[in-house]
Amino acid sequence: MKDATEMFLDEIGSNGKFKMLSALLDNSLSVNEIARQTGLSQTHVSHNLKSLSMCRFVNKKVSGNVHEYSLSKEMVPCIKGIAAYIKKYEKFLVRCGAIKKEEIGS
Repeated sequence: MKDATEMFLDEIGSNGKFKMLSALLDNSLSVNEIARQTGLSQTHVSHNLKSLSMCRFVNKKVSGNVHEYSLSKEMVPCIKGIAAYIKKYEKFLVRCGAIKKEEIGS
């Protein structure tokens, strides 16, 4: 049985969600802007933003027809920390099999 930490990490790490959260580190973005930056389809982004929003990982601001999403302030250090760790220890993570070199950046 998974504990809360495992479930949390599964949620932010699945279905391109980490890419989406990373895209929101510095700016509020619309669904189309997130899709463009991440290379994910607009439908995929919209679908996953619903769960990210429900989990309070992202905030949604509506202005007319435009829905803009931003990373919650509590998630900023989490996403930055994970990204910094991966950058610093990439060669070790590749060596141990935690990440695959050919999939980095995709």
